[in-house]
Amino acid sequence: MSLLLPRLPAGSSKLQITLASKTKDQYAGAYLQIANDGGDGTGEGIQYRIKSNSATDFTTSGKVDIELYDPIKVTLTTASD
Repeated sequence: MSLLLPRLPAGSSKLQITLASKTKDQYAGAYLQIANDGGDGTGEGIQYRIKSNSATDFTTSGKVDIELYDPIKVTLTTASD
């Protein structure tokens, strides 16, 4: 699955993305891989293990909250995927 990520500063370990019909911890243990960091390429290919996720609409309509085990290493822009 490919999706655009929100802007995330280096050091962030939580993000919120638009995903429909997801259940709590559906992605726990899976990996988020950065295909395009929207910048100079230093963040591309980095994988982050997903610690947990909320169900769709838990905190914001149409959104899923994701927590990573490790913080983001390189600032990601809204052009990141």
